[in-house]
Amino acid sequence: MSGTIQYTIRPYDTIWMLAQIFNTTVDSIMELNPGIDPRNLQIGQVITIRPGFQYYPSYNNGMMDDEMFFNGNMMNGMPFNGNMMNGMPYNGNMMNGMPPNRNMMDGTPFNGNMMNGMPPNGNMMDGMPFNGNMMNGMPPNGNMMNNNMMNGTMAELRFYMHMLWDQHVTWTFMTVLAILNDLSQTEIITQRLLRNATDFGEAFLPYYGEEDAQRLTDLMTAHITIAAELVQAAKNQDTNLYRQIEERWYNNAMQIASFLSDINPNWNVEDWSAMLEEHLELLASAVADMVAQNYENAINSYDDIQLQALEMADMMVEGIMEQFPSV
Repeated sequence: MSGTIQYTIRPYDTIWMLAQIFNTTVDSIMELNPGIDPRNLQIGQVITIRPGFQYYPSYNNGMMDDEMFFNGNMMNGMPFNGNMMNGMPYNGNMMNGMPPNRNMMDGTPFNGNMMNGMPPNGNMMDGMPFNGNMMNGMPPNGNMMNNNMMNGTMAELRFYMHMLWDQHVTWTFMTVLAILNDLSQTEIITQRLLRNATDFGEAFLPYYGEEDAQRLTDLMTAHITIAAELVQAAKNQDTNLYRQIEERWYNNAMQIASFLSDINPNWNVEDWSAMLEEHLELLASAVADMVAQNYENAINSYDDIQLQALEMADMMVEGIMEQFPSV
């Protein structure tokens, strides 16, 4: 079947989540897999998916899959007043949650609504009122969940880790472009990327405590700052300096892999080393394309980087849930 892939169902997969990962729709997956029961997916079951860029259709009323209510109602617990893209309200031209030329992300109002699944004041999400306080343990400014994080479901943890890794890739790309083009906003963009390191640390805090949470923050901060140095060296075409920085970058990745395997027996150091090395290789290739102004190649590689990052998010989620089954 042209343009399709075969995907094997893993623990905790849902049709809705797969639709977000592969930039498709629930309807598309259901149409390609007649007879599939979305509420009873079987681990090891092979389904057909057509990845791609598609808007979610606008529904005037009614329900879909008994869970999704549209146009001012709810969609999987999220208010929905138009189309959806990657699970986020779509009121203009967004890609992967990024408005193209105005307004802000991460809980800042966008066209009168909110992004990252956060409704405007007075609405509800999963039965919890949203009025500038907390929603599912997540503060509305896009920062971190409180110490009672993830007292809900596996889906919430998966969503949150996906969001963190997706933001990591998005703001990394923006920082690279800012550095290469000497944008006046480079500092504020870089600071937003660095906040991602703190967010990862705080996500680990309820499970692993302050010391390990801070260790992850430090490692992720180093990962980001070394990457910025690498981009600057690539921009200056300083090959020797680039190689020195690249070696530090890979050493940092190995430190992250070792740290993760130390704190969770379900995380294998070889698996994490391989995943992080692939992450660095993909990013380095995209940086090289942007330096050479091969922007079409760099943009095309974004999807691969994002999907690979979401795989790392899934590794984190599954390891945490195996280590803390009572959560």
